Amino acid sequence: MFACCCCAKAGSGSGYARPRYRAACAWQSSGQRRLISGFILFVLFTFARLVFGVHIQGSFLGFLGVCAAFSLMTAAFGLMIAALGKTVEATRGYAVMATLIMVMLGGAWVPTFVFPQWLQKVTVVIPTRWAMDGLDGMTWRGLGLSAAFARSR
Repeated sequence: MFACCCCAKAGSGSGYARPRYRAACAWQSSGQRRLISGFILFVLFTFARLVFGVHIQGSFLGFLGVCAAFSLMTAAFGLMIAALGKTVEATRGYAVMATLIMVMLGGAWVPTFVFPQWLQKVTVVIPTRWAMDGLDGMTWRGLGLSAAFARSR
């Protein structure tokens, strides 16, 4: 977890010392997470552009919007997982399991059009699916800014 100067350690002695956040600290930590996840997206797409020749054929502003929304989602998801775990080990297990399921159902491993029809209908509620559809629309399909805000399939 990210260190924050306004956090106070809660807990006593032998138990898991869980940081307790005040409102300002939670926003600072969330801002740090958004910044880091945005940086990771930047590095990944820079690598994809240099090595694989991926170009943004659609709206660049839409691409940035999808990346910003996905960064917000990953920051909020990380804070939610951190709040669910009672111990560090449990939190790590929740994070790995949830991330693998979201990546698989979101279409990052296998394109969603190869899913059975019933699974395609179920996965529209997965945030990773929306991000993959948006990034796909902005890069490969060359869609405009309006496609970044609306579901395109």
